[in-house]
Amino acid sequence: MDRRLDLSPFRAAVTNLDDRPISVASFEHVDSFVNAPDEATASTRNMRKASLDNFFKVCTAEGLVVRNPAALSKVKMHQLTFEQKEPKVRMPFSDLELDQLSKLESPFWRAACHLSLEYGLRLSDIAKLEWASFAKPGRIVVWTDKHDRRIELPLHPETLGLLDVALDRHPRWVFPEQQAVASDISNRAALSVYFSRHLKRLGIHGKSFHCLRHTFATRRAGLGDTIDEIRAKMGHVSTATTEGYVHDGRCKGGAVIQAIFTSLSANPAETGGEAPSADGYSPAARRLGPEPVGERAVG
Repeated sequence: MDRRLDLSPFRAAVTNLDDRPISVASFEHVDSFVNAPDEATASTRNMRKASLDNFFKVCTAEGLVVRNPAALSKVKMHQLTFEQKEPKVRMPFSDLELDQLSKLESPFWRAACHLSLEYGLRLSDIAKLEWASFAKPGRIVVWTDKHDRRIELPLHPETLGLLDVALDRHPRWVFPEQQAVASDISNRAALSVYFSRHLKRLGIHGKSFHCLRHTFATRRAGLGDTIDEIRAKMGHVSTATTEGYVHDGRCKGGAVIQAIFTSLSANPAETGGEAPSADGYSPAARRLGPEPVGERAVG
């Protein structure tokens, strides 16, 4: 068996390995990534640790390493600031902010907002959405990227019209360019950065795309869904997770959401049938104004 692996996706995580065998990876390599001197939160650092732990468990099972160098690694909480330790609180979009979202010019982001508001989908699941998800009449079926959970929900009448944004339809992917970005482990955060720039242009602060899932859960609770029904629709394993997405009195939903869907369906920018690029702008829409500016997206 070849004892050398293609470590290119992990070079940003496990430093100083270059093209050497994975067997040389040590606790120090893992610790230098988990506890890197950056502004990452404790939650992010725990995700780093878990990712490398799972990776090296596979390597151990395959006989590529004698032992898991990430097994004893842990986040050094005493080195973090108060802000880094505190969990980030995400809130649903307010009705006023939802109204601002209806002004998005990007065909992709208009469709993405609809898909998250109506079905509670994560951004990664939207970017990797397949046409086969709509094969069942009147239903949308999605296998989530996280936990491989199957979600099946009634299809909103506006959905398919919003997705028909390109002349040359890809045989598999609804958003092929965004799918390529979301599948690139070295740059998977790019789409979130793009959306943050759009929010800044709209004057919306302190929110991210994931807050649309909080909006979805809060709205469903307001419509009378039980916490277990919401859990199933969101693809959560536990209702304890779902409870953190439901916020009292934060989103009226109803008429406001329906108005958003109507506005999102009527694209204010003439796209000329051109497919949107990864940042969500079609060439025609890009000509309507400057592209959002900001720091370069990194994975």
